[in-house]
Amino acid sequence: MTQNEVKNAQGAVEIALKRMGTGNSGAAIESSLSKRTKSDPGAAQFAIGDELAIPADNKSLFKNTFNGNELYGVVAPCKSAQGTIGAKTLYFSALDRSVAEYGEDMLPTGTISYAKTDDVHDVYDAANQCPNDLDVWKAIKGKTLKVAEINEVRAARYNRDGQIVGTRTRKVPVFTFA
Repeated sequence: MTQNEVKNAQGAVEIALKRMGTGNSGAAIESSLSKRTKSDPGAAQFAIGDELAIPADNKSLFKNTFNGNELYGVVAPCKSAQGTIGAKTLYFSALDRSVAEYGEDMLPTGTISYAKTDDVHDVYDAANQCPNDLDVWKAIKGKTLKVAEINEVRAARYNRDGQIVGTRTRKVPVFTFA
């Protein structure tokens, strides 16, 4: 993304951060990043060609709670493959996500789909070797990430009690440094 495109997306970033709530973004979050290891919230949606300009400062960091777990990420200016400028919420766990494949019988097949391919794995490798979200943040801040591929996997679908009730197609974005 050009600097002008990043600047034009800033309004969308600020709106998305307001949705996170007071006290759940910025410098206060950076000091908390090393307190929690990474998880899999499955929250943000991405498409092939999306470019995210990860800010170099901590103003766009956020924390959300999902099913009792604290989840960390960054709201970044984004440009779609079609040129649409906006903002995307990137949870740090999306960068090295792994999803177990399930069959129609709702049993695991033993196959795991990762946020990488044989050819595209630079961002996955960088995030996967980080012990916590603070180190993931340090590895990506100030850089541009691009969605190179989307891996689709049939994953378990759970009810509120954590029981498997079916399967669903899950899309796992594969990021690369642009």
